[in-house]
Amino acid sequence: MPSKEVVDRLRGAEVVARAAEVHADAVGDRLTDMLQPYSRRGDEIPDVGAAMALLARRLKAIGEALRAADRASEAGASDAAAALARKGAAIAEYDAAFSETAMLVSVLLRTVGEDALAMRVRPSSTRPGRMAGDDEGS
Repeated sequence: MPSKEVVDRLRGAEVVARAAEVHADAVGDRLTDMLQPYSRRGDEIPDVGAAMALLARRLKAIGEALRAADRASEAGASDAAAALARKGAAIAEYDAAFSETAMLVSVLLRTVGEDALAMRVRPSSTRPGRMAGDDEGS
């Protein structure tokens, strides 16, 4: 059975990843339109929407690695200390990736006028690896 600390984290990752994937094209298009007037001849405007979707996929993959590390630590592995160390490292990697991804997705959504969704997916300042809205339930 997955631990609550991992389940709570992965729930947030799913919300952030879904928001990033669903809104990637709109964010990319709106930012391109916003930045186009400021580009100089030969400037290439980056595809921010594609980057946002890739960050979502990265977060999901790191979340799956966290899930695997959690399962290994719960399975009573022969080297329990090593399994717990791997889980701790997986949590640290996940928390950093979640914070980076959620903050960037939140800022990009806000930049294109999706304020309510941006507020929903921003990372918590007090609980690593979780969304700010999760703070209200604790």
